[in-house]
Amino acid sequence: MATQTTSPAAAAKIEKLRDFLSTKKKYDAEECDGIINTLKKSGLPVNVSTARSMGDNGLAALVESLHAQQTSTKGREEITIHVNVPHERHRFSVQCYKDDTIQDVAERDETVQGYLAFACTGNMACSTCHCVVDEESFQLLEKASTAEEDMLDMAADLKPTSRLGCQIKLFEGLEITIPERFVDYFT
Repeated sequence: MATQTTSPAAAAKIEKLRDFLSTKKKYDAEECDGIINTLKKSGLPVNVSTARSMGDNGLAALVESLHAQQTSTKGREEITIHVNVPHERHRFSVQCYKDDTIQDVAERDETVQGYLAFACTGNMACSTCHCVVDEESFQLLEKASTAEEDMLDMAADLKPTSRLGCQIKLFEGLEITIPERFVDYFT
């Protein structure tokens, strides 16, 4: 993965924003970092004007959401999984938490969102989160339920190690491959 660099002008805007959030709004360093990272991920301009446009209530709601996310992951084991997208010649790793599902990861990570749909929101009523697990990891997964196997029968490019991403409990080193096609009965 390429390292993203920040221009001197962007870095200056970020520092102004950090100063504004800490001195004017009285957020601590961790809260400031959380606000800045959220703005970066959202694609909004990372500057004082954006923070002002959010208003005190918007900033407070964002910080409350960041605190809730920290609480929900506190004490959980952080792991790394690997994702292959052969049809795009792309491979990347994702930091996540043990026993989450691929769907949980997609809710927090834009990169994963771009490849799997989760059209039924994890209710095993579609196969839009179909992925192929590497052979070694597949042996370590819990057996698929009958309902999952029934949904997999509708998946495109089905392989012997296919699973629904909404059902896989993640562990360190798990490797999945995203098929080029998926079947979406919802749209």
